[in-house]
Amino acid sequence: TKLAVANSQILTPTADTRIHLFDLRGSSGPRLLEGHVHAITCVSFSPEGRLLVSYSWEEATLRWWQIPSGLIVGFLSGAVKPYKLQIV
Repeated sequence: TKLAVANSQILTPTADTRIHLFDLRGSSGPRLLEGHVHAITCVSFSPEGRLLVSYSWEEATLRWWQIPSGLIVGFLSGAVKPYKLQIV
């Protein structure tokens, strides 16, 4: 998804290679998370809300980020790209 919401946080990829993390409880602006080389296709929070995951179709990579540090704590390269099924 292009937008993820958990508790009081909103997560959205930018038009380039970064992620905005908004904390609606805080008074500061969004945090920028950087690490992808190509555009980010989708983002999501983990069920417990301590991690976020991002996927880039062009890179075929998944990245796990720790909240609140913003550090990348996991990386999967060569992630399988979903395919489109056509019925003939």
